[in-house]
Amino acid sequence: MKNFTTSSIMALLLLSLAACAPQSGQNQGTQTSDENQGIIGGSEVTQNTPGASQVLMLASVSDQGLSICSGTLITPRHVLTAAHCADNKKAKIYAVFSKDALIRVRILMNSPGGFMQDPRVARVARVAIHPLWSGEVGGRSKPDGDLAVLALATPPPSDFRVTRIATRKPQARDHVIAVGFGNSAGRLAAGSGTLRSVALPVTDIKPGIIVVSHLGGQIGICNGDSGGPAFSKNSSGELLQVGVSSYVNGVHGNACQNQGAFSAVLDYMTWVRSSVQTL
Repeated sequence: MKNFTTSSIMALLLLSLAACAPQSGQNQGTQTSDENQGIIGGSEVTQNTPGASQVLMLASVSDQGLSICSGTLITPRHVLTAAHCADNKKAKIYAVFSKDALIRVRILMNSPGGFMQDPRVARVARVAIHPLWSGEVGGRSKPDGDLAVLALATPPPSDFRVTRIATRKPQARDHVIAVGFGNSAGRLAAGSGTLRSVALPVTDIKPGIIVVSHLGGQIGICNGDSGGPAFSKNSSGELLQVGVSSYVNGVHGNACQNQGAFSAVLDYMTWVRSSVQTL
C-alpha cells in the first residue's frame, strides 16, 4: 500500500496513512524487511491471544507489486477495512486468514496454482468505498470516510470469528487494543507481516475519528496496520470493534512517532449496514 504524507503539514510534521506496507517490487516510500514482527511496541499474537481469530491480512496485488493491510470479518462474507486499502481499482485483493499471512502470501505468489490453492485465502469479489472518501486522510474537523466494506468470493475458514461492533465509543483516557500486521519499527520501516497487538491510550474523540497517543514512538500503529481494528472489551472480555486504523502523524524519518487515528466505526454504521446488504 501507499505511504502518503500531506504537503500541508510543516516540514518536520508528517501526516501519513497508517498505510498498507509496500513489499518488494514497489517504489512507494520506505521498504519493509523480512523481520517477523508488527505493531510498534506490541506483543506477537499467538493462537490463544484474544483477537487472533478476528484480524486478517489483506494482500493487494497489482503491477506495482504487493502491499498489505489489515481488516476484520464483520459478517461471514464481509470484511471491514480502510478505504485507502481498497481504492486501487487495478489491484486484486485477497483476504488471508493466518497469523503468518505474509509468509503464506509470498509462497503463493510463486506457486503455479496461485492464491486460490490455499483454503485460508479468499478473493475479494466486490468493494464498497465510503462516499466521503476523497483519497486523502486526516480530516481534523469532519469525518473523511476512510472506510471500506469488502465482499468475499468464498467463505472464510470455519475457525475465524465474526467481530461485533461496539455500541459506544471510547472516551479520552480509555485504552483501546490495536491489532494488525504492520511495521514494528517506525523509524526503520521494518517488521511488517506478523500479527501483533498493543494497548493505546485515547487522547481525543473527534467526529468520525478516535485519536491515540504513540508515547513518542514507544507504541503505536504503523504501515501495514491500516484497516485493522481498535478494540474495546465488554464486561465478559469479548473484543468489540470501535475503530479502523486510518492514519498516523510523526516527524521526519518516523511518520509513526506521535499519534494514530482510527475511523470511529459507530459514526459510520448506517453506511456499513447498507453496504453489507447491497454487496
